Amino acid sequence: MAAPTNTLVTGAMVGIREDLQEAMEEIDPSETPFYSNAPKGPIKNRLYDWLVDEFLTVDTTPRPEGNDAPGQAVGQPVRKDNVAQIVQRDGRVSGTSDVVDTAGRGTEKQYHKLRKAIECRRDWETILLRDQAKDNSDPRIVGSLSSWITAASVGLTGTIPTGDGSDIPGAGTDRDLTLDLIDGVNETAYNSGGNPTFMLMAPRQKRKFSALARNASNSINTVNTNEGRAAMASIIGAVDMYVTDFGNLGVVVDRFCPNERIYGLDRGNYKVTAMKNRAFISEDLAKTGDSEHFQVVHEGGLKTGAPKAHFAVYDLNT
Repeated sequence: MAAPTNTLVTGAMVGIREDLQEAMEEIDPSETPFYSNAPKGPIKNRLYDWLVDEFLTVDTTPRPEGNDAPGQAVGQPVRKDNVAQIVQRDGRVSGTSDVVDTAGRGTEKQYHKLRKAIECRRDWETILLRDQAKDNSDPRIVGSLSSWITAASVGLTGTIPTGDGSDIPGAGTDRDLTLDLIDGVNETAYNSGGNPTFMLMAPRQKRKFSALARNASNSINTVNTNEGRAAMASIIGAVDMYVTDFGNLGVVVDRFCPNERIYGLDRGNYKVTAMKNRAFISEDLAKTGDSEHFQVVHEGGLKTGAPKAHFAVYDLNT
């Protein structure tokens, strides 16, 4: 039924305010499970190093009664190093845009500084999870996670990195995800002293992993932890648990993880690092004309306390 004659309806109003929520909702993906889960640590130079200590091989040689100490070799820690990489985003807003009445935010410049910081963090997540070997020439490149993991499964003709950040996995023939692939590398990491606590995977592999759980021919135990979020506070986004022979593995979906792989991580054996006063800092740049220019910068790297403590499955069908 039409409105009575001369009734002002909203469709005819001039100057009606848009229906915008004052608290703006971010629809762009900004979750960064690898970075957010990682213990953080400082670095003081663009090339930084640390020591990794390993026990000597088990010795089961029987000793005779009254045997003298033979003077066995003593182990020495191994020195590892990585490179700090810089990520940067910048923006510019006009003087007018910073003073007009806007919905859902304060000044336009502060709003876009926050957005650029989130974009930087997403960039950093992608960098650490993709394949890249360290390079200390300018521009510097950090050795990403895959350049450190040696407990890995690759497809036919694929190659496993040295494990010192200097090279990356060589591509092999793609194959279907199976529980045996995960269990095999998890066992390797466990035998090397690692205790992986969660798996990181792209949405595509999460769907395949869930399909394994639904398949009656696969004996996989899953535990829904939606009701126990407080107990899982350190595992961002964990919704499932894979109960293995070597401990429980949280299953974490990461939009920025490459589609063809799964990482298994021992949280106590890696750190995401940042140069002092260079962790996602925002700075105003020199003003030119009637606009405000700014940048957000992060300079940091990655440490793996014990590279053998983690595992990876590469070359998965997507």
